[in-house]
Amino acid sequence: MKVLIADDDKISRKVLHQLLAAEGYEVLEALDGLQALEIFRRQTVPIIGIIDWLMPGLEGGEVCRQVRKMCAAYPHHLILLTVRDSQTDVVAGLQTGANDYVTKPFDPLELLARVKIGIQMVNLQKAVSDRVRQLEVANRELATFSRSVSHDLRSPLSAVEGLVELLLSNCDGVLDETNMQFLHDIQNSATRMRGTIEDLLALSQSAHTELQRTTVDLSGLVTVICKQLRISQTEVDFELECGDKIQALADEGLCRIILENLLRNACKFSSKREQPKVQFGVLENGNLPIYFVRDNGAGFDMGKANRLFSPFQRLHSQDEFPGTGIGLTIVKQAIDRHGGRVWAEAEPDRGATFYFTLRH
Repeated sequence: MKVLIADDDKISRKVLHQLLAAEGYEVLEALDGLQALEIFRRQTVPIIGIIDWLMPGLEGGEVCRQVRKMCAAYPHHLILLTVRDSQTDVVAGLQTGANDYVTKPFDPLELLARVKIGIQMVNLQKAVSDRVRQLEVANRELATFSRSVSHDLRSPLSAVEGLVELLLSNCDGVLDETNMQFLHDIQNSATRMRGTIEDLLALSQSAHTELQRTTVDLSGLVTVICKQLRISQTEVDFELECGDKIQALADEGLCRIILENLLRNACKFSSKREQPKVQFGVLENGNLPIYFVRDNGAGFDMGKANRLFSPFQRLHSQDEFPGTGIGLTIVKQAIDRHGGRVWAEAEPDRGATFYFTLRH
């Protein structure tokens, strides 16, 4: 690991150089702040900087500030070395971007210990950065794969759906009841597969579309989505209670995805009630509104709530309430993109309420 000593005092540089070299460090020297800054600029690996605060031309605090601006990709560990020892000075020094603060005269063993801690911090930051980059690449590759597979599956699936539809039409009265049921089972399976494909595409969209915040009319979106749900789910006649003029500064496309999934779930899980009811509203919580979608449906055991937003996790069987198990994962991802959070409250057979926030 390289250690840079930036100090205009020759004796101080010599003492530090001998101390660090004896421990096996590769030592670089700078006579002032400008020279230190140039060394940092040339480095392509993280280094430890021991920087005197009081130097001509460019003080150590300003060196720290500029290093943080120009070397964001490299987690250099900066130690300010100074005779200033008041609490105010320590705070001011750390606010410049320094990671640590050592006062003169320093204890050699303490300084070496702080350098070792700095190396540990640099290595930890580098490992985290490398891991984040790997995860970003993996997520992009996974999203590309998901979109590609989903698109490629649409065409053959459409063919299956069309052929099954023809068979059901042509074979009515020809095949016995058992074989006709087989065709209906194929048709239902194809429908579930199409739902999974569409949800995978929506999951990819919610993760990678560029966020464009505008003033979104959430009440209007809810009204439109519920009209569409009544058309597509004709067997469910639910009552909608929607607050007036509820707005959010958010991405309209992602808000539509959030509300479509929450309202579809509310409609589905309350479908077995004699009078299904879906409610959308907002609670005032200071400057951060809390939006909610509530139903009077099947509810769930809160002991299983930790599984709600994981992909393909279901709290009800497919026979009770069909679905892909991806919808709430999409909701959480879209809300995470806004810097918000989502949670739920429910009781078995007494409905559920999903709350969410969207940070400005």
